[in-house]
Amino acid sequence: MAERYIAVIDAGSSRVRFILLDRNGQVVASGETEWTNKRVDGESPYAREFDAAVTWSGIARLIRRTLSEAAIASHDVAAITVTGQRQAIAFLDEDGDALYVGPNLDLRAVFEGAAIDDQLGDRVYSTTGHLPSFLFAPAKARWLQEHRPHDFSRVTSTVTLADWIMYKVSGQLGSEPALAGEAGLLDVSNRSWCSSLLAKLGMPSNDHVPLIHAGSTLGEVTESAASMTGLRAGTPVVVTGPDTQCGLLGMGIVSPWETGIVAGWSTPVQMLTDKPMSSEDSETWVGCHLIDDTWTVESGTGDTGNSYAWLVETLWGDGDDAFDRADGLAAATPPGAEGALAYLGASPSGMGQVGIRLGGLAFPVPLTFSKPGKDHLARAAIEAMAYAARAALERVERISGHTATSVAVGGGMLRTLAYARVLADVLGREVRTPSESNVSARGAFICAATALGWYRSLADGANVAAVSMKPVAPDPETSLIYEDLYSQWLDVHDQMGNVNL
Repeated sequence: MAERYIAVIDAGSSRVRFILLDRNGQVVASGETEWTNKRVDGESPYAREFDAAVTWSGIARLIRRTLSEAAIASHDVAAITVTGQRQAIAFLDEDGDALYVGPNLDLRAVFEGAAIDDQLGDRVYSTTGHLPSFLFAPAKARWLQEHRPHDFSRVTSTVTLADWIMYKVSGQLGSEPALAGEAGLLDVSNRSWCSSLLAKLGMPSNDHVPLIHAGSTLGEVTESAASMTGLRAGTPVVVTGPDTQCGLLGMGIVSPWETGIVAGWSTPVQMLTDKPMSSEDSETWVGCHLIDDTWTVESGTGDTGNSYAWLVETLWGDGDDAFDRADGLAAATPPGAEGALAYLGASPSGMGQVGIRLGGLAFPVPLTFSKPGKDHLARAAIEAMAYAARAALERVERISGHTATSVAVGGGMLRTLAYARVLADVLGREVRTPSESNVSARGAFICAATALGWYRSLADGANVAAVSMKPVAPDPETSLIYEDLYSQWLDVHDQMGNVNL
């Protein structure tokens, strides 16, 4: 029987998923498990780190369990690939053993990052396209050097979390350029390791780690990985890229000035460009797309899907039913949520203004005359995410000098049906949505399918995905209402920024 499925490990911010897709790119089975952070007494409350052995064994169990529950034989899996969160990295020794593996949420290197920015901020941004430094690999390396010097002295390779997982599966070390760029390790202009900058920052050279294009085969599943995961030894392991750029590919975005919004734990807005485009005050990021000679200009929206999940779980409890109830109530609430405003993490600020600020839910008082309910709060939170996305879209259009030729949105927030509708109305323009919300997995599938010859190229696979995208048109009257509401939301956000915590 011909191999029928592609397996994707999606190492997201909140959990890791194992997804099986058929030859048409449709999800046929999936499983997930939450990350387990290693706790160290006396560590910063912002510290997040994985136990490498526990993390890998947990991923292996997830793969084996999902294959078993789906009754899919290992010989039916044509290839496996890995996508995942950006800014998550691993430091390895000369034997490939992990000295540190941590997620994008490990924020211990705030002071080290600030020192780098004071010393070399302009050079870091002009080379890597990314600031502030505390989010990226060089600052985390400096933290390791200062707090665990013995471990740092043994570091020979710096790779991303997705690269490390591929290494555990295949035994081969490599990195994809867009992934390396999102970790602050790449000269984005020429898609090579930023070796001179890394040396200036005191990091060991990464020149021995090959940079491999998405859609290329890295190696094969090893006997050891096969025995742990239930995969077939010899199954091709294909290089993919970061979850956001994979999301663009999975929405059919391959040409300059097309724009994608991947609305998940966070909601980055990326416009494709034909050359690297930076901003004077580092308010946007410069990244590489998976398509050659194509870059991204990116603006963030803050803590969006994560904060919405917090609100739903706080008001309705856990489970899909809670999100369904919140969705129904939000959809039935009029635009503007009768005066309720949400500031739970969604932000119109640029990438250089990442940080902790005052937030909350605002609504008219006294409550004798205005009694906001759960429906108003859910609607306000969804509107806040849409407002933040509009601010980010306006920013990337300003920096690029181009109006987005199309806007697509994917990601977990699409399971909240009201979100796409509100987003289209707030933007005042059509947005395209996929039939399956996990566009990052679809993009990873395209990479693996290209390596297998199922598609002629990444662009060919993306064009197939684009055909399935459905338009959501704005309602002109509602969009007009949102013009004033958007301005009001921005004004209150700015006023709250003047209040000291």
